[in-house]
Amino acid sequence: MKQFNQQLQKKADAVKMRVAEKRELRERVISYMEYHPLPAELKVATKSRTALAKEIMSDPFWVFNINTKYVQSGLVLGALILFVGVPTLAEKSLPGDILYNMKVSVNEEIRSTLAFSPYAKVEWEAERLERRLSEARLLSQAGRLTEAVEQEVADAVKKHSDSAHETILAMHETDSENAILAEIAFASVLEAQADILNLQGPVTLAVSDATDEPTVATTIALAVADARTQTENFDPSAVTPEKLFALIERDTTYAEELFGSISSDTSKEEADSIDRRLGDIGRKVVLAQEKMAMLVEMGITVETVEAASDIQPSTEVPTSTAELSVALTTSSTNVREEETKQLIALLRTALTDTRKLISFMTDIEVRNSVTVENLVPITLTDEERTQLVEKQLREIEVLRAEIDTLVIEPMLEEKIVPAVAEAVAKAEQATAALKSGLLADAEVFARESLALITDSRALLVGSAVLPEIISGDISTSTATSTEGSPLETTTEEATSTEPEV
Repeated sequence: MKQFNQQLQKKADAVKMRVAEKRELRERVISYMEYHPLPAELKVATKSRTALAKEIMSDPFWVFNINTKYVQSGLVLGALILFVGVPTLAEKSLPGDILYNMKVSVNEEIRSTLAFSPYAKVEWEAERLERRLSEARLLSQAGRLTEAVEQEVADAVKKHSDSAHETILAMHETDSENAILAEIAFASVLEAQADILNLQGPVTLAVSDATDEPTVATTIALAVADARTQTENFDPSAVTPEKLFALIERDTTYAEELFGSISSDTSKEEADSIDRRLGDIGRKVVLAQEKMAMLVEMGITVETVEAASDIQPSTEVPTSTAELSVALTTSSTNVREEETKQLIALLRTALTDTRKLISFMTDIEVRNSVTVENLVPITLTDEERTQLVEKQLREIEVLRAEIDTLVIEPMLEEKIVPAVAEAVAKAEQATAALKSGLLADAEVFARESLALITDSRALLVGSAVLPEIISGDISTSTATSTEGSPLETTTEEATSTEPEV
């Protein structure tokens, strides 16, 4: 019996209606429904789906038609705001703002993970240190720098400095050459920031708890000074000059790009001053290259440059090719050590000056409170030094002519007459030295002559201050160098024996 049922079921499954048969059956059913409609008493009113839903569902529930397209767009927009908009806004935040923790703990930490090499990590720590100092300046300008925030900034400076030093020490074990290069680059940043703080003066706290008056904050400046001292305690071994030249070239290229982007927003005088200093840095690099070439020609192979910890950017170096040649010719048997020290000092000066210019152009608070003339002193070319001596000689003539028109009291005659005579004699010596090409001697004689004639005139008029027209002409006068850039001089430069590097 069971087998029969299975066979019957199998046979039934095999029986199917053809398409034509299905169509004919459907037409017959429809025709029957048309000729035999449902009686009226059996008809029931149909209800819409909405009405049925309202009857079925209870009152607290509502039905919404959600468009998945809008949902997806909203999710994408929210993700953009969360992962792009908020971090971007956080970059502009300052200590005390809501998003500042995200800036420091999220944005900057992510960037730290993207610094794949130890050298890149040191550079990033240097940039973070500059960020903290820039934030302190902005808060000080806005009157929001409290003692707590000042200590927070100082702690951050120490943290980034310590992190950089630890990375450099670790690099010494595997790659001492790049470790020295990183140390020099980080030291240049600290030197630039220390000089900026010295020129600006310590930042100002908003309110003192004791006096309710603004006070001067020194904790940040001390933190930078400590970090700088820690850098000077390094004992680097050697670094090839080529890598140091490459580092300077990279920074100077970036500085020139910055200058091109801000030149349209600065005054002509400020733009000329920045351009003049970029040219001065370029001349330092060229002089360093000439120095290396001369050492090689003399048979002194400079395979490495010893960057001893006592080498500072203020080390005196020749300021022209002629002085460089004389220095090499008259040097002793220890020429390699001395000349390599001068070379590294020259390159470090160029690197530090470049970092100062970058900070000046990127930090608006630095530009508002420090002049580029004070921040980055220039090294005068031979032609500019000659023009400065000639200007001093003209000033001496003006002062001497004025003294001749004044009445000299008998009690002052014994002092004034010999002093004026000596000043005239030194001016003549300066003129002769200038004609003979002895520029350094001419600067000394001109400086001494100007000092004597100035003191003599001050005694006559009873004042130690020169008239405004004369002193202003010395300190703010400009001349044109061989490259067409203005020559900027100050009273300190006019009275110095050797230009400052």
